[in-house]
Amino acid sequence: MPLVPSLTAEDVMTKEVICLPSITNPKILFDFVQRYDHLGFPVVNSRNIVRAYDGSATKTIGFICRNDIYRILNPDRRQSFSSAAVRNTTLSRAYELFVTLGLQHLLVVDNQNYLVGLITRKDLAAIRFEMLFFNARLSRARIEYSKEEEEIHD
Repeated sequence: MPLVPSLTAEDVMTKEVICLPSITNPKILFDFVQRYDHLGFPVVNSRNIVRAYDGSATKTIGFICRNDIYRILNPDRRQSFSSAAVRNTTLSRAYELFVTLGLQHLLVVDNQNYLVGLITRKDLAAIRFEMLFFNARLSRARIEYSKEEEEIHD
């Protein structure tokens, strides 16, 4: 996927992120997944559910998928966590992580590992659509310019 080299993970991430505390009880987990329909949630070093805004959350511990929460509620299974990218990671690298690791979500953290956002497949699809639209307009402009050049030289 050819991307604009100057774009970073921070440019496309979702900035308001609902986070789970690292220590909680099964009832809170169950209520949490009933209340929010997201497929996964960052886990932060907090005692309460947090709505993070660009670095307002406490230190990021990991990421947990909805299915992992259901596995926690069923003690026979273990939880798993996702990958993270630093906020100035290039968008191309973030995309590469999505593809090679088969991710659904990518946490975006600052240099101290504090959560600043989250990139989803939807975020990447939106930026890809914008780029395709931009490239189509650019191609059309080049064709029109080329036709004008031909008319001038005829």
